[in-house]
Amino acid sequence: TEAGIEITTPQGIVHASLSEIGLTDQVFAFDGLGLQLRLFRLPSEMDAREVEFEVPVERSQDGDTPIWIAVTLEDGHRAWTSPIYWIEA
Repeated sequence: TEAGIEITTPQGIVHASLSEIGLTDQVFAFDGLGLQLRLFRLPSEMDAREVEFEVPVERSQDGDTPIWIAVTLEDGHRAWTSPIYWIEA
């Protein structure tokens, strides 16, 4: 028999095979308020300490354009920047 995990919450029950849990999130959605449970395996060794990316941003036509950046840490906690404002000069 293949090893698995079952997680029971007031919102529902999730079943997952341990062999199917990889580095990419498995997302299980629950009804209401966008609730979800994410399962993923951590890498054997954390060798990445930096990240670089580009994302197109559409400027708001009504005033300032606030931009927030969030990062999910190894332990699952999320850190947010203060808003960065794109202001037409």
